[in-house]
Amino acid sequence: GHIDLYILDIILGKVKRVIKGEREGKIESFHPLSTRACWHPYENIIALPVRRNARERIIIYDVNKGREIRNLEVSFDAIYSMSFSPDGESIVFSALKGTTKDIFILSLTTGKMLNLTNDPYEDDSPTFNSEGDCIFFASDRPSQDTVSYNSLNIFSYSLGTHNVIPVTTDGKNNYSPVVLPN
Repeated sequence: GHIDLYILDIILGKVKRVIKGEREGKIESFHPLSTRACWHPYENIIALPVRRNARERIIIYDVNKGREIRNLEVSFDAIYSMSFSPDGESIVFSALKGTTKDIFILSLTTGKMLNLTNDPYEDDSPTFNSEGDCIFFASDRPSQDTVSYNSLNIFSYSLGTHNVIPVTTDGKNNYSPVVLPN
């Protein structure tokens, strides 16, 4: 079947199809079971990972205008969860390249991309803190209290110091951190 992207306005109770997936050669596939799109912090813009022309891409889509405004081809095997920075100028995401899933940050202003966790661990579900100077993510990397590579904990990555610090250490498969506004 085909997978489309819809938006539900919970206040008005209206549903709107935003993107037709897997038709007309525009988008070969969404990744609905392993990824999540993200909303721009102050505009009606979404970013989502897609596959087009056998390449992974990040699409920036203006919901009000009903059209793509950016189409960024990236050289990964798969792109997973993503999140806009609080100022809307960067996107942090997890991506698979080869056999490892790392956390990357992409500047939408300069187009520069940086691998933040270039290591053998499985890193996923990154999200910025409210200030935009720290990224929280899930990982199977060992912490002082856990050494199992099959359990996930939440870690923080400081953009200033580049330090990775465990936030949870119980190994209870903590996944998809959510940061609430201050």
